[in-house]
Amino acid sequence: MSLLALMLELNFLIPQLLFLLVLSSQVLSDYIFHLTRVLHMTRVLHVIFVKYDISNF
Repeated sequence: MSLLALMLELNFLIPQLLFLLVLSSQVLSDYIFHLTRVLHMTRVLHVIFVKYDISNF
């Protein structure tokens, strides 16, 4: 009986754990994507500042 209950609990828990794993990996990939975009934008802005020397303003 306890083995059956354990199997039922695992059957209930594993999809939730998989869902959490997928969700966290999705959040992590979004975060990394935004981070790389921000870094790219700052690099572009830096190049613009250096090229046109906007720092005089």
